Amino acid sequence: MKHIGIVVPSFHIPSETFVVTEINALVKAGHKVSVLTFENLNECINLDNSVRIIVIKKSTQSAISFALQHPVMALKSSILASKFSAISLVSLMGYGLNIAEIIHSRKISHIHCHFMHAPLTYSIVASKIAGVSVSSIGHGHDVYVNDSDLKLKLSLCDFSVAVCKDMQIKLNNYSAGKVQLLHCGIDLSMFNAKPSRLNESVKLLFVGRLVEKKVCNFYYQQYKS
Repeated sequence: MKHIGIVVPSFHIPSETFVVTEINALVKAGHKVSVLTFENLNECINLDNSVRIIVIKKSTQSAISFALQHPVMALKSSILASKFSAISLVSLMGYGLNIAEIIHSRKISHIHCHFMHAPLTYSIVASKIAGVSVSSIGHGHDVYVNDSDLKLKLSLCDFSVAVCKDMQIKLNNYSAGKVQLLHCGIDLSMFNAKPSRLNESVKLLFVGRLVEKKVCNFYYQQYKS
């Protein structure tokens, strides 16, 4: 089994239940999981106790030290990093080297990044420096609104995940990288939906936000037209 590093911008955000659900599922499957985040906000009571939270800190000294230890990989990754337009080369290499140092010291074998915006770019650079595989998963805003360098990101990931059919179609239109469809789910063991009596009906309550980045963009555009 692998040691998987889950990269998220901030952890944990209560509304992002899909992140914790995925982490716990990976642990149950036998993988070791660590969370790499730029901002550790609060404790998550539903998170498996074995999961370690690691805060990514930008350290110029650590970055230089790791680069000197792995000069060839650092040089190749800097050439790759220069292809991105949305983030500066200095920032990409700084955080990229810091994340790569975490990957190396914690013996992480795969990086999986939630959301396809800036953290994914840092994760890709870090994975190339450290020589491990990398994957990503889109959720909405990072695909339909802030999609800078998205084609390049898709091409550099070992695989990417779309959470709905419309997103899968949109990502495949870039003709870059391998895209898989995986709907976000819930842990059914946490819920008891069985009626107490055989003739009792089950009432469901949906709570959500009907905004463009949450509703599939395809159907949103059709409705407007």
